[in-house]
Amino acid sequence: MTIRGTVGLAVALGLLVTYLSLTAPPVGPVVDPSTLLTPPLGDATSLEITRGGRATAIVRRDGRWSEPGVTDLLDALASLRVLAVIDAGTDPDSYGLAGDALRLRVTADSRELVAIEVGAMNPAETGVYVRRVGQRSVLLVGALLRWELEKLRRVVSETATP
Repeated sequence: MTIRGTVGLAVALGLLVTYLSLTAPPVGPVVDPSTLLTPPLGDATSLEITRGGRATAIVRRDGRWSEPGVTDLLDALASLRVLAVIDAGTDPDSYGLAGDALRLRVTADSRELVAIEVGAMNPAETGVYVRRVGQRSVLLVGALLRWELEKLRRVVSETATP
């Protein structure tokens, strides 16, 4: 390569670096604090998981949950952020939110803290579709929720009495 070609490439590289530094995208996703999925869950006293008409209730008495793994699920819920809000006019069945969708309800005494329907994973399997009970909008949240629900389901099925 000639000196002229090398200088030309260096100038082109310099222009590209300048352009990229002046038009850099934001550092991270802009998250509106109002899009957080849940309120603080530290005072939760019961958790109910319903699927296909079959409900599993887990309670906390004297600071201890009746099943292990509930604290992990509550921590995951508290850490979830809404990644996308999908138009309320969409068909919820296509997101796994049909009538047989898993329903998760967390309460503190008589106050409802969380009431969501949990649907299917997104195509990349990096998130899961949820919907607040009583609302039409479908929300995409991280797949950690599905993982923690599955862990809890396994624990409950292993410790359940026949």
